[in-house]
Amino acid sequence: MSYNIVTKEELSQLSCLNKEIKGISERIAGLKYKIKTLKYNFTKKECEEMEKEIENLVDFLFIRQKKCIDEQKKLETFIEKIPYPDLRNIFALRYINGLCWQQVAFSIGEYDESYVRKKHNAYLKKLSLK
Repeated sequence: MSYNIVTKEELSQLSCLNKEIKGISERIAGLKYKIKTLKYNFTKKECEEMEKEIENLVDFLFIRQKKCIDEQKKLETFIEKIPYPDLRNIFALRYINGLCWQQVAFSIGEYDESYVRKKHNAYLKKLSLK
């Protein structure tokens, strides 16, 4: 199976990317709301100037959000293409769901977090040797 190999460090950014994407969406919604309320506090000319500045900021945030989504897609595609269901589940629980190793172990019916962590690390090591 041929696909881009990612590092543990890249994978660990997945939960942060999810939070960042959500935060950017909230900021964009807040800015769009601000545009609607400008007319109540400013002159027409001031509103037009501020609206343009806010729209530029929204455009900037959309670009940043797209970069985050592209990175998220890359990481989730890596996980989705893991050919072993048990490992795919371990990676998804850890990086997509953001669970700690002990929670991952309990989720798959194991009691020792080192079991899932070792399987995870062995798989990444195996990929890096190819």
